[in-house]
Amino acid sequence: VNRENSLRMMKYAIGMRQHMLTFGPPGTAKTKLCDAVFGGITGARMFQTELSMFMDEGALFGPYDVKRMHDDGALVNRTDGMLPEVEFARIGEMLDASMPLLRTLLGALNERRFRRGKQDIEMPLMTAYCDTNEPPGEYLRSNPKAFAVLDRVLFMDKFEYLDKHEDVSEMVYRFQRGITSQATLELPLGTIQIISDLVTMPPGLIGDRRLVEAYGVAI
Repeated sequence: VNRENSLRMMKYAIGMRQHMLTFGPPGTAKTKLCDAVFGGITGARMFQTELSMFMDEGALFGPYDVKRMHDDGALVNRTDGMLPEVEFARIGEMLDASMPLLRTLLGALNERRFRRGKQDIEMPLMTAYCDTNEPPGEYLRSNPKAFAVLDRVLFMDKFEYLDKHEDVSEMVYRFQRGITSQATLELPLGTIQIISDLVTMPPGLIGDRRLVEAYGVAI
């Protein structure tokens, strides 16, 4: 209820293969929105986690392979089922993570690559949906080094509690009937990839260098 703008942003984020961050107080359906949208995508691999100050990068990229470490001394992450192997991810309580853990996301979110020594994985990640209770602007004032990470997130949206009586009554109505518990439509991953290919690399992409140079001057 009253999340039409947020849903529109999620559509844009998925179509453009970009990432989204929602922030606001607990109980404003940040997680619910993500679960409903990602739940309607079929054939895609998903990864979900809730970050905390005490987690290390294994929570995102998988633990070290103890057997490989014992056999040949190689530090290799076991990435099966983890962030490097999925198309969509939900990273909950993002700003509760430590700064070193947040900075491990730089290459994953932007270049879609996981590099650790000789381990180099090209990630299929399309969109990461991140959420937090803390406003990112306030967080950056006390943690300016996090700007590099948040700069990788193109879409941001603030969630508030419903404040209109008609919205609250509609929320209760839908909840009692289970209307908002799952996606009402399904879309296969292959279709989304075709659409996003047209968005990110359109056939009519400007090729005239003079226009690109004029754009650079304007910026």
